[in-house]
Amino acid sequence: DHSILRAWLGVPRRMRLQAKPNPDENSVTRRELLDELSRTLQDEPFVLIYGLSKIGKSQFVSALVDHNGWATDYFWYAFAGDAGDLDRLTRHLALWVGERTGRWQLVDDLSKVGLQPSLAFERLGNATISRGCVVLDDCHKATDSVAFELVCSLVSRYWSGCHLVLVSERKLPAAAALG
Repeated sequence: DHSILRAWLGVPRRMRLQAKPNPDENSVTRRELLDELSRTLQDEPFVLIYGLSKIGKSQFVSALVDHNGWATDYFWYAFAGDAGDLDRLTRHLALWVGERTGRWQLVDDLSKVGLQPSLAFERLGNATISRGCVVLDDCHKATDSVAFELVCSLVSRYWSGCHLVLVSERKLPAAAALG
């Protein structure tokens, strides 16, 4: 058990990032739709995929990640629907950036100093992320639309080679307001 050694050394336990769903053996490959959405993402800063519960939206986006070669360059976050979502999303993005760039200071600052999300996202914008996909799943559960604004701004303004995919059970007025 490493927890005693971690505590003695004062080394915090790193959180684990969420992973995309594993492909379903029984799923139908939708190559034409994957190609069409990939072309759309070349011109649009983000897309919203919405539909009824349990029809395969997340599985489709997981296939999109593989289809576009982002298997090692994606960030996946599923909203839980509670007040802590924005803070968790911020910490997970900081961890993802740390893993991709080797810059861990923001992760440490978030755990110790408690930066406000807007300041943390401003600092996340300083990281160079030139390829990949940010997926926000279960967006209908989000309790704070600020999360969409912050992530959309981050991806469209600072991470030019990155794409944003929102997955929801319904249309999101907050997403429509973003463009």
